[in-house]
Amino acid sequence: MLIAVGVNASLRPKPADATAFHTAAQKAIYSFPYTIGDWVGRDQEIPASAIKLLQPNAILSRHYVNNKSGESASLLIVQTRNARDMVGHYPPICYPANGYTQTKAMPIDWNASGLNMIGTDYTFSIQRQNSTPQLNVANFIILPNGKVVPDMDALNRAAADYTRFFQGAAQLQLVTNQNYSDEQRERIFNELIGQNISIIQTLLSGDKYIVQADQNIVDQPRNIK
Repeated sequence: MLIAVGVNASLRPKPADATAFHTAAQKAIYSFPYTIGDWVGRDQEIPASAIKLLQPNAILSRHYVNNKSGESASLLIVQTRNARDMVGHYPPICYPANGYTQTKAMPIDWNASGLNMIGTDYTFSIQRQNSTPQLNVANFIILPNGKVVPDMDALNRAAADYTRFFQGAAQLQLVTNQNYSDEQRERIFNELIGQNISIIQTLLSGDKYIVQADQNIVDQPRNIK
């Protein structure tokens, strides 16, 4: 019985099993291109406070402008090694903390090159001296178990799972002007993300790396006395 317990414990996923996945996720995020068709991007400064709180494995914040249509959008992709570091860090918390007021939240189901991505579309406003500009933030939480989820519930479960929290989590935000139509924004999303869907697929593939690590353990010869 003690031998069986020891073998079962050795087969449980461990933080080291996720190392290869985090390496692949980091490489994928930082490979996101600056030029995508008529879109050209430039990096945006990431607040040091955000980096300190999230402790990201990889983080990308970039503003894209379409040189043909004049449209613009900001893209944020962040991935953490520990799912617990992502908990509580999403638009309904972060934007009000920076002076914005949330005015709406709607479910969205956008398609990017055949991949359905379920998220939440938030609208925020902020009071300026002579105006009250608004932003739309399409937010998607990407889990390494192959699921894209719209809110914190599934992420909280992953963070609480001691056999999975070290696979981390990712979050993608597309920020656009509130004057853009829903159809226009989904098209922009597909133009930017759809052409780089392999990056999202990498962020969804954490379980594959855990299975490979588990198989390596099973394949190792054992001397049980």
